[in-house]
Amino acid sequence: MPTFYTFNSAELQGAGSLISTHLTKLSANTPYVFRLPSNYSGSTYFVLETIRNANQVYDSASPKPFSNSIVFPIYQTVDMVKSEYIASFVLANGDNRFVIYPVGAAISGDKVYLRGTGDIDLEIEQTALASGTWDTTTNNWEDESNLWGI
Repeated sequence: MPTFYTFNSAELQGAGSLISTHLTKLSANTPYVFRLPSNYSGSTYFVLETIRNANQVYDSASPKPFSNSIVFPIYQTVDMVKSEYIASFVLANGDNRFVIYPVGAAISGDKVYLRGTGDIDLEIEQTALASGTWDTTTNNWEDESNLWGI
């Protein structure tokens, strides 16, 4: 049975919220489906970003939560930018979904902020795929039908 965590638009705006507000970590080798319905008529963005150092920049001591994570859109998301420190999405009007799959190591919830613009809420589903594996050739799930019923 999947587990759901919800962040409202107020929690995502401005400085945003740490994932640990509702979820202690993103467990290793577990897919997390992020669902962001957007009813906003302007530009809408969603960002996951590691905490910065005292000078508000990333350095060699900064956490790199996305260095070993598979991050990919599965439905409606317009565009994505990913680095070791950040995963950012331009959202389309409607139902946006993407997956984060931490490979080999968990992502600590107190190391990553969630931020969003516009009138968006976030629902994170911690799930287990009934079938399907990651295909390194196509960089996609062999069977995405188990991710949110797609």
